[in-house]
Amino acid sequence: MKKLLFSLVFITILALTVAACAATPTPSAPEPEATPTMEATEEAAPTAEATEEAAAQTPAMSTEDLLGSWQWTGFSDPASGPTDIANPENYILNFQDDGAVMVKADCNNAQGAYTANEDGSLKIELGPTTMVYCGDESRSDDFLKYLGFAASYHFDDNGNLLLDLMADGGTMTFISAASAISEAPALPAETIAALDSVLQQFVYTEGADPAATAPGLVLLLDAPAGRYLNAAGVADMETQRPMKTDDRLEIGSNTKSFTIALLVQLQEEGILSLDDPLSKWLPDWAEKIPNGDQMTLRQLAYHISGIWDYGDPIIDAGVKDPDMLVKHFTPEELVQYALDNGQPEFAPGEEGKWSYSNTGYILLGMVIEKATGESLGDLYQKRIFDPLGLESAHFIEDVPTDEELTVKGYAWPVVDDSDLDNPVYGDVIDVTQWNGSQGWAAGSIAMTAEDLLTYIKALSAGD
Repeated sequence: MKKLLFSLVFITILALTVAACAATPTPSAPEPEATPTMEATEEAAPTAEATEEAAAQTPAMSTEDLLGSWQWTGFSDPASGPTDIANPENYILNFQDDGAVMVKADCNNAQGAYTANEDGSLKIELGPTTMVYCGDESRSDDFLKYLGFAASYHFDDNGNLLLDLMADGGTMTFISAASAISEAPALPAETIAALDSVLQQFVYTEGADPAATAPGLVLLLDAPAGRYLNAAGVADMETQRPMKTDDRLEIGSNTKSFTIALLVQLQEEGILSLDDPLSKWLPDWAEKIPNGDQMTLRQLAYHISGIWDYGDPIIDAGVKDPDMLVKHFTPEELVQYALDNGQPEFAPGEEGKWSYSNTGYILLGMVIEKATGESLGDLYQKRIFDPLGLESAHFIEDVPTDEELTVKGYAWPVVDDSDLDNPVYGDVIDVTQWNGSQGWAAGSIAMTAEDLLTYIKALSAGD
């Protein structure tokens, strides 16, 4: 994962900010209002005659059009008129096909359920909801309150979603998150040309350096000045199918960021602490691992635990051995492999010491499962993928399926590294069937460049 032998087809994401911020409630802040349910007040309920009349005037529509993520852009109040919503990216409504709804209300999050019919009627019932004070300018309370009074939905000529509230309580306007992304300003022509040139320089051609190029790439640049998204090269060297910007690619060790996001969520909820010793959650393993009784979760996360890295030996073996490439490992087997084949690099937390270790992240994944009683894949899905609307995201736990990956993966094995500045590479090898279990919590998520950018933006905003 850390070597370029597994260069596969890689994503390059450029973002202005990658700093995670945690939203902290202000001690003296006023308590937000409780979120109402549909039964909150009798006088808010429409009459049967009004409901029938509205249904008769509303054309049938597909409830599937609701699915996905929507940003709240405006509210029309019968008394005060229309109001634009500042920072619509902070107010997200995500309808899922199983009837669940995920809500981001500025610094608060909520889960719930919805019922939608083709006559345009809609009911939203919110369940677990965080109640953090988000500041005087926030519309978090309003957003949650209005959703509880949603009575019907329809779409305007531009494809925007409109939610009408009970008893003529107003109309909420939403734009699809995908449309919002595509409306970024265009970059100057000369900048686009320069980026096109850079992108092409990294496409592998006969005789090129495999360590610095790949058969196909996606480049996504997002900045205040504009946005660039393009693909180059091929997704399949045999068929020469061109790479597409919406291809789903393995994001490798970027997976570690998702694992840490789960870990910090659990810390915020008081379930665990980054300063917990490993022995608190995995006592048997802490006893077996050299220095295991001295390791903390934070040291494992920061790569300062000193635990030996299983990654290169197992992954390199897969490049040379087709049976090893597809071999499935449990997390426990990966940790045991590290114990059987390596020695600690240094004592946990030893001053000035740092050593990259996939093994540490496998242990963190095991801790997360132990602390929650849920599988890591389910936690990624319901705590990160679904709330952010990352529809392309997959956690690959075995040999990838066609649904999980839409590109082929390739590696050029080094056959002579006697000259480190000029290694000799062998023939290209198709490694598409690399078993994701070998990366697990350290490196086996796949998604599009667009969805990875959505995650990076949410992470940097503390969401």
